[in-house]
Amino acid sequence: MLANSIDSALAELGIPRETHEYTPHLTLARVGSGKPQGDRRDRNKSTLHELKARVESQPQPEFGTMLAKEFHLYQSETLPGGPRYTKLGRFELK
Repeated sequence: MLANSIDSALAELGIPRETHEYTPHLTLARVGSGKPQGDRRDRNKSTLHELKARVESQPQPEFGTMLAKEFHLYQSETLPGGPRYTKLGRFELK
């Protein structure tokens, strides 16, 4: 599994192994911290919560399998205007 391979390679570099089981996911939207914003984002939160409930009520989809030959590592920063993603590197898998 890709996550185990990455975890093992990072452990060799002195980075502690993950303590929780890897759960693959895809971020469709971020709801936010729940702090009052006093603008349009507040109205969008209820829509996002409804979307989350609808997605969770659906049966678990089957996506099949794939062979990963590389991955890209990104840094995610939460900023007032929204998240910023910076590609840190590309890594080939052997």
